[in-house]
Amino acid sequence: MGVAVKKTFAVLLIAAIACMVTADFWQMHQRNRMERTDCANVMNGVNHLNARCKAVNSFIIAPARTIVEICDKKNHARGNLYISVNPFRVITCRRTSRVPCEYGLDHSANVYVHVHCNNGQPWHYE
Repeated sequence: MGVAVKKTFAVLLIAAIACMVTADFWQMHQRNRMERTDCANVMNGVNHLNARCKAVNSFIIAPARTIVEICDKKNHARGNLYISVNPFRVITCRRTSRVPCEYGLDHSANVYVHVHCNNGQPWHYE
């Protein structure tokens, strides 16, 4: 395999991994709508993604395009960390039982959101 082919393959592999990580972010942390009583239902998808019974998880309640805007230069804090200019509604679910894996509301609040961004896309919610 030539050097150019190896470099192209490496770039494509990195891009594919970045897309998977970004897709995971959306499934794990974003909802257009969510009620305080929805933790049990939405955590099933998160746990399926992680193949484990996660202890706690937070969801940003906003359209994806609004969350992407956090990754704008004006919101840069340090490194790849960005902070929202306005608060978002965030619902945090906490595990109430491990067997079976059950969840309830931990808290709901309007908070400034901290996300790590890569190529203008959020990939980790802090």
